[in-house]
Amino acid sequence: MHINKQHFSTIIFFLIILILQSCRTSYKVVPVTDDAKPSKRGGIYYALPQTVLIIDVTMTAIENIKGPYSDFAKKYLGLSNVITANNTIYKIHNINISSTSEPDSSQFYLIEDKGKGFKKKTPLLLGLNESGIIQYINNNKDDSNIYIQPQIKTVNSLKSTVGDYFIHYAGINLTEITDTIFEKVTKDTITFEKQILKKTLIEKTLEQRASDAADYILKLNESRYNLLSGMQEIPYSKEVMEYMCNNLENLEKEYLCLFTGSTKSKETLYRYYYTPSSSTPDITVPLFRFSDEDGIIDLSNTRGQLVFMEVIKKRSTDVLNRYLINTEKYLQNKKTNKYKGIFYRIPETARISVVSGDRILTDTTMQISQYGPVTHLPLKNYKIRFWPNTGSIKTINVVK
Repeated sequence: MHINKQHFSTIIFFLIILILQSCRTSYKVVPVTDDAKPSKRGGIYYALPQTVLIIDVTMTAIENIKGPYSDFAKKYLGLSNVITANNTIYKIHNINISSTSEPDSSQFYLIEDKGKGFKKKTPLLLGLNESGIIQYINNNKDDSNIYIQPQIKTVNSLKSTVGDYFIHYAGINLTEITDTIFEKVTKDTITFEKQILKKTLIEKTLEQRASDAADYILKLNESRYNLLSGMQEIPYSKEVMEYMCNNLENLEKEYLCLFTGSTKSKETLYRYYYTPSSSTPDITVPLFRFSDEDGIIDLSNTRGQLVFMEVIKKRSTDVLNRYLINTEKYLQNKKTNKYKGIFYRIPETARISVVSGDRILTDTTMQISQYGPVTHLPLKNYKIRFWPNTGSIKTINVVK
C-alpha cells in the first residue's frame, strides 16, 4: 500500500493530537490572585504552607532573701558568706527555636474542572489539613501522627532552693528576768533588810533570739553526731537511722537559713512568633531587651542589652529558581498555554541565630518554605505525599 508524504504527515499530526489529548486531564490548576479572572465552574481550593518561627525564651528569676539573723551569723556561727541584702537576679536559662506552618496568603490555588466534569478515568484524591494546606494527592495513607508538634509547657512556678520562708523564725519571743528588791524593815527597834525576788516577762531582743537559734543549731548538730557515732542506747535499724539523720539534717538547714538567708527561683517562658518574608531573606529582628536587674523588658525601654534574631538565607535553591524562571519565559515565548498541574514548594535552608551584643546565645538551621521557589507537576496518575511544614514532596509514586 502506497501512502504519499502529505497523507503520512496528516496521520502523524492527528496521532500527536490524540496523544496530547490523552495526556491532558480534566483539571486546571489556577493561582488565586487579586487580578485573576473569576472561575465559572468552581472547584477545590488549596494552599501552600509558609514557615512561622517560634522562639521560646526561658528566664529564671533568682530572688535572694536576707535572713532575720544575718547580722549575727559571724558572731554566733562563724559564717561570713551569707545574704546581706534582698535582691533579685535574672538569667536567660534556655532559648529554643522551632517552627510551625500556616497557609501562605499569596499561595492559594484552585483546582478547576475544565468543563467535562471530574472524570472517573482521571480520579483525584486530594488531602488537606484543617487550614487547607495540601497534604497528599491520590494517597489516602493517614500518617498525620508523624507530624504532631511537641507541646511546650509554660513554667511559672516558685521553688525554694535554701529554706522555705524562714518557717522557724516564729518562736517564743518572751524571756523571764528576775529583779532583787531590798526593803528595810524595822521590828522591835531592830532594823534589817528584806530581800524580795521579782520575776518579769519581757520581749527578747533580736540578738537574744539569734543566740537561741544558734544554740539550737549546735544541739541539732550534736544530736546528729551522737546518732551517727553510735552513742545512742537503742540499736536502730538502718532505715530508722537514715530517716532520723535526714530529718535532723533538714531541720538544721532550715534553722541555718535564719542566718544565711533563703533563695527562691521562678522560671517564666516568653514565646515570640516571626514569619519570614520571601522579599527579605536576610534580616535582623529585635526581640526584647534584657538586664540582670530587670530581666526581659520591652523594646521601648532603654535599659538592658538588645537581644535580636538573625535570619540568613543559605541560597542553595538560587540555581533552581533561575532555571524555573528561564523555563517559564521560554514557554511564554513559544506561546505554550498548557494546563499546569499541582503547585508545590521547594523550601530553602536558612540559618537562624539569637544574638545579644557580640554573643550568639543559640543558633540553628531550618527549612523556610517561603524562601524557596514554587513549581508544579502534572496532574496524572501520581501518588504524592508532601511534608506538611514545608510543602515539599516527601514521596511520589507513579501508578501505571
